[in-house]
Amino acid sequence: QLDEVHMVAKYGFLYKGYQHKYYFWEIYIVVRKFVLICISVFLSQINHAVQALICFGILYAAYRLHDSHQPYSTQDLNSLEVYSLFASLITIYCGFFFHTDEVDYIPETLLLVIIVAGNAMFLLQWIRKVMWALPCLKDKKDTRLRARSARVGPLPMEELDVKEALKK
Repeated sequence: QLDEVHMVAKYGFLYKGYQHKYYFWEIYIVVRKFVLICISVFLSQINHAVQALICFGILYAAYRLHDSHQPYSTQDLNSLEVYSLFASLITIYCGFFFHTDEVDYIPETLLLVIIVAGNAMFLLQWIRKVMWALPCLKDKKDTRLRARSARVGPLPMEELDVKEALKK
């Protein structure tokens, strides 16, 4: 049923990037982000260390879950998610120490460097993947534009089916 034209047209953006058996994974990610936001908003009155520990636990569980299931349809997307979760874990873990009075100037600077390096690692991987994908996307777009401009007569049947499914 998920492969039917009208389902793909309406809801495909939610599950098409995942392996078929992990069609629900986007819901899990949204719930995880919602829980992290709720912790940030509703637990703001309690100790920041408790908030950081709860967030760290949730992110670590998400990291382990993702690493064991590899839900995305491509290895590039799986590795980007791992980098993203790892950068978040480093940020929370090192940021935790900024709230203690025992950290001096030098360790504080080292922690900041670790946070920046962890996030830069993710950002560089993301840029690398995007730069690699851009020529592929441009080629696909150019091919579609050439085919559309060269078309004479009515639309092919598969395009009509998509347009009809979107109207429903």
